[in-house]
Amino acid sequence: MKKIIAYICVFLGLLAMFISQESITNRIWQWNNIHVNSNAFFGKHSYEGGGLSGMAYLDDVKLFNDTKNFTFKKPIDNNIKNIDLYLFGDSFTEDIPDSAFCNTDYFTYNNYTKTLNYDLDKTKINILIIEVSERLIFERYNNYIIFERLKKDSLSITPKLKKKYEVNTTLQIRNTVKNPYSQMMNKNLEYILFDYNFINWVKRLKADMNYYLFNRATGSAVISNNKQFLFYKPTIDPQSTNCIYRQISNKEVNGIVTVLNEIYSHYLNEGFSEVYFSIIPDPAAILQPENYNNLVPQIYNNKLLKMPVLDVYSLFFKQDNPQILFRHGDTHWNNNGMQIWLQLVNDELRKISSSKK
Repeated sequence: MKKIIAYICVFLGLLAMFISQESITNRIWQWNNIHVNSNAFFGKHSYEGGGLSGMAYLDDVKLFNDTKNFTFKKPIDNNIKNIDLYLFGDSFTEDIPDSAFCNTDYFTYNNYTKTLNYDLDKTKINILIIEVSERLIFERYNNYIIFERLKKDSLSITPKLKKKYEVNTTLQIRNTVKNPYSQMMNKNLEYILFDYNFINWVKRLKADMNYYLFNRATGSAVISNNKQFLFYKPTIDPQSTNCIYRQISNKEVNGIVTVLNEIYSHYLNEGFSEVYFSIIPDPAAILQPENYNNLVPQIYNNKLLKMPVLDVYSLFFKQDNPQILFRHGDTHWNNNGMQIWLQLVNDELRKISSSKK
């Protein structure tokens, strides 16, 4: 009997390792997404009120349940549309439509996980904006293999392709040694086995008890010092590479700047009129700045940096009431924060458009 139980345990362990592979988990995720916005028995817990409040099961707390409230207005462009704008970004900018940018005749956006092909129109001003959230800087730009891959891949470009190039191969970091099993095995298993509506009440009860009795959040969320926001735990955990309070060396900053300079030089050579880099500061860096390592200003103020920046960090930092810039239960900005970034971008686009008439 003991052998049978042992065999069963081994089988279940191997099965758990198999289904925790990223590819398997993604297939299950896609299947379960059918029920995201429903009350289906096997439906997946929805994060519409905020990614962190959803992960922490605190979306029933009114303070942390704030949905996206973006509004987009057509900016003034003086009827000059001589810019082709390419935006390579992440979840901060994925909702912005082409109508939100001034002086643009053509606009395309691609998330860093996808491919952005470009075919530059030499009669236009071709602008590339590379946007990244602060907590992902080290993950994407602190590895020189990015540019090594870029140079290798660029050798295969022929005139017939015009200027089509896969931007994501430039900016996306992948491990040189591929592990068939996800590094997030525990999270994947928890999702597959327990993330269903019929059992979510248990998690919410536990989360509410932690919050109301002990003033704590569960999972990857941490309550801010002023009790008004949820922060993503890796951004304030000193043991994490993404921690905004971790001391960073000049060597680390210079390494990022070196990669940015290589990327900048490459895209100018590809025919872009200008390439900009824009870091969206982490909410904790603005809302809880004590002991902040100043990663963003260190990159921007580095004397070696050649790429021009769209510095929304300074604008956020100068705000009298920075709490109006971010969602309370999410890692992202709200409409107020996004509008400041859009105004910054459009002011620059207007300058470029007027100077090249």
